[in-house]
Amino acid sequence: MIPEGAPLARMSPPPEPHRQDPLPPPPLPDAPSSQHALKLIGQLKIKTEQGKLIWTTGFEDGQFKTLSPRGELAFVVQVKGDVRKFLMLDERQEVILEETVTDDGAVHEQILSPKDMLYDAIGKLQALARIRALQVNEKLEKAEKLLAAI
Repeated sequence: MIPEGAPLARMSPPPEPHRQDPLPPPPLPDAPSSQHALKLIGQLKIKTEQGKLIWTTGFEDGQFKTLSPRGELAFVVQVKGDVRKFLMLDERQEVILEETVTDDGAVHEQILSPKDMLYDAIGKLQALARIRALQVNEKLEKAEKLLAAI
């Protein structure tokens, strides 16, 4: 008991209970990335050069599309100005992978970033798809023959 009139000792507030930060959420499964797109574009380029894929024009300018042999996947490549786009869709036309890269997003340095590589790869695949879809080489040969016959 404290005697009457005795000064009260200052008590410090009780320490706060130790707070634990909530646990971080579990990691999400790997999302599609530029690396996935680069691998797919490389395979599409090889298969196109081998004549195993047929490309057709898309719904927009500079857009070309192809289907896997059984039609379970569709691939779309587009170059419109400095915007380059690559999409992979499933049989229900749901977008599974979409990569859009602009010239601004690609840094032009000696060491290429994944975005730089993706920008270049999409451009090369689109150029090849365009040649195949529009049958450019066949039409150029035909034009040469027509002009030679004049």
